[in-house]
Amino acid sequence: MTEVEIKKILNGIEAEQASLPTRYLYDNLGGILFEAITELPKYNATRDELDIFREKLDRIAEVLPENACLIDLGAGSCRKAAHVIPSLQPSRYVAVDLPSDFFVQSVTSLENKFPDLIVNSLTVDFSNGFQVDLVRKLQGDSSSQEPLVYFYPGSTIGNFNPDDSMNFLKNLKADGILVGVDLIKSPEVLLDAYNDSLGVTAAFNRNALLHLNRDLGTNFNVDLWGHQAIYNDKQSRIEMHLVSLKDQIIESSHGEISFKKDQTIHTENSYKFTIESFSEILNKAGFNNLNSFVHSTNRYAMFTATKDL
Repeated sequence: MTEVEIKKILNGIEAEQASLPTRYLYDNLGGILFEAITELPKYNATRDELDIFREKLDRIAEVLPENACLIDLGAGSCRKAAHVIPSLQPSRYVAVDLPSDFFVQSVTSLENKFPDLIVNSLTVDFSNGFQVDLVRKLQGDSSSQEPLVYFYPGSTIGNFNPDDSMNFLKNLKADGILVGVDLIKSPEVLLDAYNDSLGVTAAFNRNALLHLNRDLGTNFNVDLWGHQAIYNDKQSRIEMHLVSLKDQIIESSHGEISFKKDQTIHTENSYKFTIESFSEILNKAGFNNLNSFVHSTNRYAMFTATKDL
């Protein structure tokens, strides 16, 4: 990491509303903790998504390009890819995520499960845009025969604000996309999902500080930070924060950073959508042939769309 990058992150921590890049939630332990979150009784998004796969995947496959290069953004455990590959039957699968042992092991496991499929992986931070040239290098001479279909499940697109999500999708060189979104529901249901009684989400959130300590040489003590999730009704988003439990001073390579008791560090947004609002984002991003596949509870939806390149 360059000094410029370090300084940018430290500036975020020192801002009036301190914040961290969301990627700090996802190191090796973070990936494992997030998988545990998806198993929690009140976190329905992953189960709803898998229900849609079970019930509607054949219809989804019919409206996406065939023999595609399936690019899995934020692949994590690759578990969701394992559900869709038999129906989508891509020519190639490219798993994309931040570097971690967890991710490497997940890709290897998927490769063993589908020995006849070309499996590649890319360890990159795509939060500021995905560079399709990385995939083109993997495809080589096959690029003209493999349409680019992006697989973006888990409502991870909700980590962007709506304008940024539109720009992210607009800049994708994509023949097609399969993307999951969490739909607007009651604040009580949403908050229960992000404030679980076992404290798994709290551990996931606080682990970002350990990741930060390794990267930047800071000395955050996770015992002095609590977890907070709030629903911002105006923005239709869940916000995750870390809350300082006392006045404290953090050491960094660029000097001391002071926090007052109850001051927070904003670690993640998770925007919620309606079918109409996300359809508008896809349209503005240049996608067409939109299809929505909505869970029977109306809590979650998968979208397919294509783009004329």
